[in-house]
Amino acid sequence: MERSYKFLLRHSQLWKVAFHSTSPRWVHSIYLAGLAAFYAKKVEAGLRKYKPDIIISVHPLMQHIPLWVLKWKSRQKAVPFFTVITDLKTCHRTWFHNNVTRCYCPSEEVAKRALLDGLDPSQIGVFGLPIRPSFCRAILHKVRGFETQMEKWMGACDCIITKAGPGTIAEALIRGLPIVLNDFIPGQEAGNIPYVVENGTGVFSRSPKEAADQVSRWFGPEREELRRLSQNAMRMAKPNAVFDIVRDIHEVVRQQSPLAQITCTLNTFDYSSSIEESLGCILV
Repeated sequence: MERSYKFLLRHSQLWKVAFHSTSPRWVHSIYLAGLAAFYAKKVEAGLRKYKPDIIISVHPLMQHIPLWVLKWKSRQKAVPFFTVITDLKTCHRTWFHNNVTRCYCPSEEVAKRALLDGLDPSQIGVFGLPIRPSFCRAILHKVRGFETQMEKWMGACDCIITKAGPGTIAEALIRGLPIVLNDFIPGQEAGNIPYVVENGTGVFSRSPKEAADQVSRWFGPEREELRRLSQNAMRMAKPNAVFDIVRDIHEVVRQQSPLAQITCTLNTFDYSSSIEESLGCILV
């Protein structure tokens, strides 16, 4: 499966065809049934080995198969099943399954798609896309040496040029970075372009020259535009999504299982003060 995915990414039009052609329910039901023939036994072995109290899925192909296995083993009601969708707008329909305990959507647009696909409003939570809390922390004003932690690099930036990956976009929003999108994977990333542009947090151009010209204007006569885009980005950001999702999962499980005795203590960030301190050297 991994080799197939990498091949399709190198041939984006094939990915686009695969994405849209498998969208109808009758098509992806057949496709998933075929996958189940290869992976159901492995999923069953994993469940038997780890004996999970809850299951959290973060992949569009891992709703139907584990839920089928749980149903075969008469364990569907005993093990709460949660889906955390990681596409911001144009997600594939395989993300949605009516038998999940809760489906966490990163945006209202995805929540509307979930409703159209048959999920009940009580099954849907909209908390944003979960991102590492370190993206909310202020950084040193002087970055030294080689750094691998992207939250520090983004914290030192004035803007970001990237393809339309949902994780990178969500991270940039938390850091208040105006975004220049220069590419996307047809299908699930196509909707991320209007998500950024229509919400006033960035622009899209596949031309390196146009991207460079835009950044040059932001650092010159359009400095106020850069500030406005940054403010819009912070308005769109969901820095506490990871905490909100975990709290909600804990609350759902607490109400229906022996895990009710386990307490949940999570520390959220004062996002506004932390990010403003981080952006002080960027926006002045």
